[in-house]
Amino acid sequence: MFQLHDEQLADGLRRIANEQIDTAIADLRGHPDQTRDEGVHEARKRCKRLRAMLRLVRDRLGDEVYQRENTAIRDASRQIAPIRDAQVLVNTLDDAVAKADGQLDAAAVRPTRKALKDAHTRLRLHMLYRGTAGEQAIAALTEVQQRTLDWPLGDLTFDDLAPGLQRVYRRGRKAMELSYADPRPEHFHDWRKRVKYLWHQFELLEPAWPGLLEALADETHDLSDLLGDEHDRTVLESMVRDRPDLVEDPDVGRTLAVALDEQREQLRAAARPLGAKIYAESPTQFTARIAGYWASGRLQT
Repeated sequence: MFQLHDEQLADGLRRIANEQIDTAIADLRGHPDQTRDEGVHEARKRCKRLRAMLRLVRDRLGDEVYQRENTAIRDASRQIAPIRDAQVLVNTLDDAVAKADGQLDAAAVRPTRKALKDAHTRLRLHMLYRGTAGEQAIAALTEVQQRTLDWPLGDLTFDDLAPGLQRVYRRGRKAMELSYADPRPEHFHDWRKRVKYLWHQFELLEPAWPGLLEALADETHDLSDLLGDEHDRTVLESMVRDRPDLVEDPDVGRTLAVALDEQREQLRAAARPLGAKIYAESPTQFTARIAGYWASGRLQT
């Protein structure tokens, strides 16, 4: 997060970028107290934070620099994404069974779980232990880090952050409206991405009003989790539908699909009031409010 009084804003942004990249690289190289799956998950989270930060200063960076760095970080994350996505399918199946109120029997979906787990193990072995996915991601992130000193940030102020913050908020607000007006999976997935960017931007700005912005960040994180669980069920349902070999008993497959669909609708319903609360203001009102927090925070010693 930014430090309001101990550093210039541009220095803080570079510091944060370097910290996130250092941590992502360390995660990919592995920690003694961390599994490789945890390391991949943490590295991808760092990449999402970096991309949210880039969106905050997009106007100052300019389109060329922004596109170059955003694409580099996105592609680094994509190098390792299949490993995490495969693990998420296993976790989603477990969670769906636990929340199915007896509608699903864990024993009945055990062959499906084994097939998903085996696919994850093969991917992890191929991409991390025998392949170069981790090394390629590290190399790309290292190149981004080496360029941070050349980012054209100048004498950065909150006025330089405001357009990026407002853009992320406005796009998230529009994505929410579209999701409930036309509830296709791709619309909810797009909204989820916008929510994640806003959450990470709240984290960066938190020192301006720690209690309030921390609460906003927590609520936005909760919304992101709801939409993430919704998306995971969509992906698993699609895979079960397209891969009949994953479910030995057709009746079990139909029951699983119904349970996933019902849970997805419940998650969408739970996300709606929280989204309405977070996106209650117009983009202009929202940005002005955060600017006021920032100005007040700067006056405090």
